Amino acid sequence: MSVTAEVATLFLEELARRGIPVTVADGGYQIDRDGTTVTISLENLSREFARDRDPGQITRFVDTVLCRPLIPVWLEVRPRLRWSLEPTDMSLTEALHEVVSDRVALVLVCVSPDETQITWVSPTTAASWGQTKESLLAAAAENMATLLARSQIDTLAVESHTLGMVNTEFTAFKAALVFAPDLRAVVEPVLGWPVFAVLPCRDFVYLIPDRDRA
Repeated sequence: MSVTAEVATLFLEELARRGIPVTVADGGYQIDRDGTTVTISLENLSREFARDRDPGQITRFVDTVLCRPLIPVWLEVRPRLRWSLEPTDMSLTEALHEVVSDRVALVLVCVSPDETQITWVSPTTAASWGQTKESLLAAAAENMATLLARSQIDTLAVESHTLGMVNTEFTAFKAALVFAPDLRAVVEPVLGWPVFAVLPCRDFVYLIPDRDRA
């Protein structure tokens, strides 16, 4: 989904209200945050706004953008490393990522202790921790497995078929849990294996048993 004119206008109006200069850049918008140029993409915000129509999303998004998180030390951040699903038509040059299909990439992210902020992990940040992309992916995989273990698979009867859904408190990572280790161990007792996964957005997942492929 491309950025809608409505969301772009609301975003720019919110920055103007706060007196924050912004420039248009390749892949989004740029602002200066404490001497650092930050590039902002509005694609995910557009998706969420189109679904919920909540004007407060714009304000909360700008609050998050302007809140400059401190880069924690490695031992502190390791338990908060995860991956997030992003479309491959987004500009991902500033993030460590792994392309998993022609449409989807797993982007390495770090969440704040209160779970309110999700920050892409850049090569520069990885270097400051003394870590490689591979070691970060391994840590993220371990953490995603922990999140999956704390989730459950709910089912819904649709005519004579069974529809599965991932139920987790970590809603922003619900779709990304499909790529978590041990997915089969969690899903198979409820739905059997293999399953088809449908990811309409980052916070919703449909799981369809192979026997219901029709």
